[in-house]
Amino acid sequence: MAFDTNRFTQKSQEAIIAAQNKAERNHNSQVEPEHLLLALCEQEEGVVPQILNKLNMHRGSLIHKLESSINKLPRITGAAAQLTYSQRMRTVLVNAHDQMESFGDDYVSTEHLFLAILETAQGDAGS
Repeated sequence: MAFDTNRFTQKSQEAIIAAQNKAERNHNSQVEPEHLLLALCEQEEGVVPQILNKLNMHRGSLIHKLESSINKLPRITGAAAQLTYSQRMRTVLVNAHDQMESFGDDYVSTEHLFLAILETAQGDAGS
């Protein structure tokens, strides 16, 4: 699952890697926006928890809802399959890059990822 890490901040790279790890641990065949949003919400020093706090959204409730949604995703059993990005996840990454460009930034940040999830994700990650 290659992406140009040179265009992502350290925090956004960490969130994407955490999303991949969450998908693997849950035996999902694809990384979904829900995995990424959960990873962003769990970044203790990240901007997404700060945004949620400013919006008076309870982070713990959102994390619980995302975990529940992830547990409903298709699982693979047996031999480990190659983990891939879902079409929705690829769309989020493309839209995050577009967000970066529209803001005139040089790197895709966690803010761009969060905005892209809100803008493009269908299902529990965007709602």
